[in-house]
Amino acid sequence: MTNTISAISQKLFLVYGHDVGVLHSVIRFLREQLELEVVIFHERPNKSRTIIEKLEANSDNVGFVVILLTPDDVGASRKSRKDLKKRARQNVILELGYFIGKLGREQVSAIYVKDVELPSDLDGVLHIPYDIFGEWRSKLADEMQEAGIEVGLTKFQKAENRANKDEQTGLLNHGFFNETLSAECNRSKGAKEIFSVILLDLDNFKAINDTYGHAQGDKLIKRVGLVLDQTCSRDQTVSRYGGDEFAILASGLGTQQAYQLADRLRSALVTDVVLKRRKVTGSFGVASYPRHGKTPQKIVEAADEQMYVSKQAGGNRVSCAKSPS
Repeated sequence: MTNTISAISQKLFLVYGHDVGVLHSVIRFLREQLELEVVIFHERPNKSRTIIEKLEANSDNVGFVVILLTPDDVGASRKSRKDLKKRARQNVILELGYFIGKLGREQVSAIYVKDVELPSDLDGVLHIPYDIFGEWRSKLADEMQEAGIEVGLTKFQKAENRANKDEQTGLLNHGFFNETLSAECNRSKGAKEIFSVILLDLDNFKAINDTYGHAQGDKLIKRVGLVLDQTCSRDQTVSRYGGDEFAILASGLGTQQAYQLADRLRSALVTDVVLKRRKVTGSFGVASYPRHGKTPQKIVEAADEQMYVSKQAGGNRVSCAKSPS
């Protein structure tokens, strides 16, 4: 039976591992967007207590628990010791079990990062995949509301759309791209994974605006966004970076794969029926983590530099950053 809001404490407890990017993203969502009270261990005095004593002291009057399962450790079974799996920290699993016993499975949700091994004996606990698009937010909000936590979903969804979407194209905006890139950088550092950034600047678009007018130019910008979004896969973030610039964040792709994706995007623009009539083309730049930079700023700078290499070479082409010497 669904809990009623009046019977459930509105205080949340957050259990987390070492992935700072995921942690900060979840904290911002719970506190700033949903305005919920959240208990976090590192903000509470330790007082030389054991983990169980700390849990007992800090979890009174908690109505719901969010567990972050991030790949911070590796482990294997005795039967297959060489088959190492990415796992959450042992204390995170301990706290997960503690709260299931204390509150019940319906008051606990786990957000997991790609490739982390999920506990096999926790049926009944909702496992929500963490994604760079932020779709985990609405899934978690739905689950908390079902468990009796007062969440203003309509207000939250409207705020999400205003904060994350470019009004003209419907794509994600510059601010969301930067936030997502920062989170992906932190996640990839902890998980020792790769990703790439593709930047695109439309060629001679000022001349197109001057020739056909800004109203027509706005329609072409929207069409470019649609073509890019339809060409990319579900796990690739397409954003309008500003003006006639676009950005793509490609998780799990190295430089060569990202180059191939960028070339497909280039070709898609050239062959699109609408864009072809106005001779709309783009100059692309590609850079990868950690090969071309280990911070969001360095990766974007490397991709931006290559985008201008493509533009100076005549446009309608893809250029890749070189490895640092």
